[in-house]
Order: sequence, then C-alpha cells, then structure tokens
Amino acid sequence: LINDIKEKVFLTFKLKDVNVYSKLEIEYIFINHNSKYYIINISELMSKDPNETIKVLKTLFENEEIKKVSHGLKNVYTALNKL
Repeated sequence: LINDIKEKVFLTFKLKDVNVYSKLEIEYIFINHNSKYYIINISELMSKDPNETIKVLKTLFENEEIKKVSHGLKNVYTALNKL
C-alpha cells in the first residue's frame, strides 16, 4: 500500500492509554486514500515484528512524496518517539 501512494492521504489514529505517558501507544492507523479506507493494526504488527513495523512507519512518515493530512498529533508524535 505505502509504495502505491503518490499523493495526499488522510491519517487518523487510535491511541491506547492516552492519559498515561508510560503506556501511551498507537493501536491503529486509519488511512484514507482515493476514497478507500485501510486499517493498520500497529499493536498486532509490533507484537509480531517490531523492527519491520518501525521500518514501515518510517517509510510512511518520512516519505516527502506522500502528502499527509491529520489533526491533533501531539500524542501521536509522543507515541512514535517512544518506539
């Protein structure tokens, strides 16, 4: 999916334990691209292969060709920095 995205995507996140910094984590990333919705279960992927999950997340967030639209990212950035 990430390799196929060449334009704007809308991202929404479901976080777990938002009020407890030490437990804060991303459970799901919801991606809206070309009127299609995709759900990435981050919790499940991290339990299977944390290194590959981090690699995929870096590919998504560091790719400057993909224009990302999202709101309220303070806790998301906190959770990502903890990885």
